[in-house]
Amino acid sequence: MSGFLKRFASSNEKVNESSSVSETTLNVTPSRTDCWDGFTEAELSTFEDFKAKIKDLTCKEIESGNLTLDDKYIMRFLIARDFDLKKAFKMFETHLAWRDEMMPSQITSEDLPNVFNTGIYRLLGKTKTGVNVVLSQSKYTDPSKYDLEEFVKYVVYTAEKSISLMDEEVSTQHLWVFDLSGWTVWKDGGMKASKMTQALVSIAQDHYPERLMKSLIINAPTLFSAFWNIIYPFIDNATRAKVQFGKPKMLVDYINREDLPVEYGGTKQEEIPLWIDSFQVLKTQ
Repeated sequence: MSGFLKRFASSNEKVNESSSVSETTLNVTPSRTDCWDGFTEAELSTFEDFKAKIKDLTCKEIESGNLTLDDKYIMRFLIARDFDLKKAFKMFETHLAWRDEMMPSQITSEDLPNVFNTGIYRLLGKTKTGVNVVLSQSKYTDPSKYDLEEFVKYVVYTAEKSISLMDEEVSTQHLWVFDLSGWTVWKDGGMKASKMTQALVSIAQDHYPERLMKSLIINAPTLFSAFWNIIYPFIDNATRAKVQFGKPKMLVDYINREDLPVEYGGTKQEEIPLWIDSFQVLKTQ
């Protein structure tokens, strides 16, 4: 087990707050890195200081040319730490060490022998405004068939693949839809599944800041509320503000009906293909 997983699995943070599952409509705010003119002079000055501070940091992917640290990439970490140089530097330093350990750019479907073909994560398409939509379906989850390490690689693989298809002139974020149909306590509410969900949250917040435009959670069963209260303390305030619970019909507010499967209120009859096929389809659109 990797060092990251050991640190994560040994976490024994206590749940000391909760949030009820409710249906609320939240406005979508584009990533600030997609609206560069919106930064203040003070923020841009801090950004230049931050770039100077991290200029000597590196990792294997940077050295091999598989990772480019452009201004948007760097700025996301400053935003995530409210332009606190010390905190942002620590976050960025930890992130590069994580990339050295995980090597995200090198993960392929062959590294995911037990989880890839389940199709838990698929690329649904794009929103009406051109943002990538990642679909997660609980009916395909079965934590008994893969371990935490493989699941973590799967999450990272999914994020990296979606990012690789982003049109940076349109958006550098994705919309994640979590369909909890088929979610059960015995399958998805146990300790192992809980660790996997916490890992998903940790990876998104610590290593892909400002990449989430919104998270839509649909078809949540009543018993999911108890599980949500366990996960909630691990979610930072910025991410919490992007989470919206609701019914499948709300997806049409974001995605064209012809791109939505019938089960979600759309008109698309074709089955959503696995990741490798989904990205080939997107590249030809």
